[in-house]
Amino acid sequence: MKFQWRYSLQNNVPWLIMAMTVTIDLPFDHDLHLMFPFLVIIISLLWLIYYLTFQRPYLTQHPQDKESNRHLNGWGMAVTTFMIIINISILLSFMKASDSPDNLLRLMLWLMFVTQIIRDLFAFPKTAK
Repeated sequence: MKFQWRYSLQNNVPWLIMAMTVTIDLPFDHDLHLMFPFLVIIISLLWLIYYLTFQRPYLTQHPQDKESNRHLNGWGMAVTTFMIIINISILLSFMKASDSPDNLLRLMLWLMFVTQIIRDLFAFPKTAK
């Protein structure tokens, strides 16, 4: 089985940027509800810069890497479902624990990022019919 590393990484760089921004910012932030709009603005700007400078030119040169030209096979669906179940169980177990919501937010962002990476590893190009 051949994994689609190039597609997975180029498709999920914005998720990585978002997870890193929140992870770096949260320890220095005391009022999350006040900082949230700034985080949204920062993440949106970084995502837009990434899209305009890299992803759009890349996808015009490599149309086979567009999401519309990919499909998820059976293994990809099974692994994605399994990862979502793991994410929900970790979320529920952390909600019961007396851990801080900041740690829970960071953990969930990184788990979503890993789930996206794994899902895209199993997304194969559509075959011509």
